Formats: sequence, C-alpha cells, structure tokens
Amino acid sequence: MCKWVKAAFCIGFFVSLVYSGIMFGMPYYKYLIFKSDVHDMLHFEQLYNADRIKAAILKKAAELNVPLTDENLSVLGDRENFIISANWTEQVVLFRGYFKRTLNFSFETTGR
Repeated sequence: MCKWVKAAFCIGFFVSLVYSGIMFGMPYYKYLIFKSDVHDMLHFEQLYNADRIKAAILKKAAELNVPLTDENLSVLGDRENFIISANWTEQVVLFRGYFKRTLNFSFETTGR
C-alpha cells in the first residue's frame, strides 16, 4: 500500500510540475516570438510610416494573443530610423486561483 501512495504522489507532483512549466512558459514563449517578429518586421518589410508600423505590430500582437494596447506601444522615428518600445503584463493563474503571478514584459528595438 505504501508503494502505491508514494507512486501516486510522485506522479501528481510530476504532473503539477509540467502544468506549471507550461503555464509559465507560454507567456515567455509568446514574448520571444513577438519580439523576433517585430524586429524582422522592422528590418525586412517596406513600412515607412510610423502609423503603418504600429498597426502591423498591433495586428501581430493580436495574432499571438499578446495583450498589447495602443497606449503601451510607442513607435518613434522618421522614414530612415524607427525606435519601437512596448510593454505589457500577463497574469498566470495556477491551480484554480490558488497561485497568481503577474509577469511584466517590455522591449525596445531600433532599425531600418
């Protein structure tokens, strides 16, 4: 009987560890993908207007489910150089609300 309890505990612990890793890993994964896509967009697409760049970034954020709003996104520059900065927060909720953590994300990139 003791071996079964120990095995069940170990399996439960492993499952909760994997679940926590996935729940914390997805926001960081989205952050890295979004940051890379914005950098590529700035360097390889033919967007020469700050408003067009901002609209394209917000569209990409919506595709990746990144909670980025117009107020949290800044696109500064002229036709030759742009500076893009963005920040947002995501909340990770584990185990039906027993554990909550707010993650803050921000980045800045320049280019053209």
